[in-house]
Amino acid sequence: MRARGEGLACATYVNDEIAGYIILDIHGKKHGQLHYGLAPSHRGRGIVTKACAALIEYAFGHLKLESIKIIVRASNERSCRVPERLGFQKLSTEWAHDEDEDGPLIQVAEYIMTRGAWQGRQGGRN
Repeated sequence: MRARGEGLACATYVNDEIAGYIILDIHGKKHGQLHYGLAPSHRGRGIVTKACAALIEYAFGHLKLESIKIIVRASNERSCRVPERLGFQKLSTEWAHDEDEDGPLIQVAEYIMTRGAWQGRQGGRN
């Protein structure tokens, strides 16, 4: 569990080596937000997309969340492609503080997926 509320923190492994992480923060037992990162040596192989898909399936199927957001740096094209590949809808691009209120302003892209939209993409499962 994370300090802000409930959630799941997972490591991604490649050949018994930790390659990155994926975290699902859960807000009010209905909505989630995914965070992810991957070591540079493992990028470009679809690892984050596959890990996100598995965690999204669990979140909508088992946890019965209603929606999941992904917020990424707008300048990070690879990171933006993850929610796009998964079928998330882009809500906005806006300025936000990096890391905390004292951090520099950066442009972030916000994406969302609802349980109904995910089920439709998966052929009605869950």
